[in-house]
Amino acid sequence: MLNTITILGSIQGFLLIILLIGRRKNRSANRFLSLYIVALVIGLLEPLILDLRLFQNNTWMLDVLGGVSFLYGPMLYLYVRQVTHPEVLRVRDYRIHFSPFAIYNLLLALIFARFVTFGNVGSIVELLLYELLFIQIFFYLVKSMLILRNYGRENRFLLSPNFHWLKGFIILSSVVYFISFLSSNLIILGYDFGQGINLFVQFALVVLVYLESVRAMFHSDEIRLNQKALKKSALTEEVTGKVKSDLINYMANQQPYLSKDFTLDVAAKALQTNKYYLSQIVNEQLQKTFPDFVNEYRISLVKEKLHNSELNRYTIFGIASESGFNSKSAFNSAFKKLVGMTPSQYLESSQLLQDSHFT
Repeated sequence: MLNTITILGSIQGFLLIILLIGRRKNRSANRFLSLYIVALVIGLLEPLILDLRLFQNNTWMLDVLGGVSFLYGPMLYLYVRQVTHPEVLRVRDYRIHFSPFAIYNLLLALIFARFVTFGNVGSIVELLLYELLFIQIFFYLVKSMLILRNYGRENRFLLSPNFHWLKGFIILSSVVYFISFLSSNLIILGYDFGQGINLFVQFALVVLVYLESVRAMFHSDEIRLNQKALKKSALTEEVTGKVKSDLINYMANQQPYLSKDFTLDVAAKALQTNKYYLSQIVNEQLQKTFPDFVNEYRISLVKEKLHNSELNRYTIFGIASESGFNSKSAFNSAFKKLVGMTPSQYLESSQLLQDSHFT
């Protein structure tokens, strides 16, 4: 039964990879997701690979395949990051996120080349690597959930079903990995679960593959609704004009965007209007989402401060933080989206680097 579940999940995984690779939208994000599925399929096939005689005398191949597990967390995190805040990743990003995988394989190479030997403590090192693997996975799952939580708050009324699917996928993955981590450590401590836990984990991983396949086939890659998908209400021109005018005056005179906690709810309450109406007015009349509308004010203030030589003791993010941004990644993403270049590129193009100490 275990082999049947494994084969079915692996076949579906390969079909999903082909589907993701063939998609033109969100290619960068889908590339990371397809690589995550590749790693997941390799993990699924591990019980079958162990039974092959081919590998009985080549245990190093099994160790190399086992090291692919160090890609679970980074790949899933980078997918979530790219689908929420599309940006060109730098070499430093790859170096940071893939370093555990690289270090693991370097250590294996040194061991098989007999440059490094652990002797009697080899089993302890193996156990330590196993624990570090789960720590890394949980670290990236938490980071992914934080990104989704913040994105959900910023786009509260514009989220597509795909967003909720993705969030559910991360939560379910966390539950599966936690059960696997807990059961594995109980086995190490002497508790015998037989094949029950292995069967459950394999079945759960296959479920994850099938759920992601359903999501990929029936839902758009977008996690935020576009303008046409928003519900329209019977707002009169008079009401629309008044709310729009009040909103612009409110933003100019009270500068509520300077607060990191400024949201659509806060604005609607201040203007004494319905938050759904306010969102619709911003989308239809100003042709932008509410977060983009707010970020335009923040970015404008940041640019103004960057040209102020008296503020050259501040870092770029220090200025962004004072202008209302609550994270560096959100600021960089918003700046590039609205200005068309990164903050550093903007400074260079404005020839401000010669006379300032911004970093």
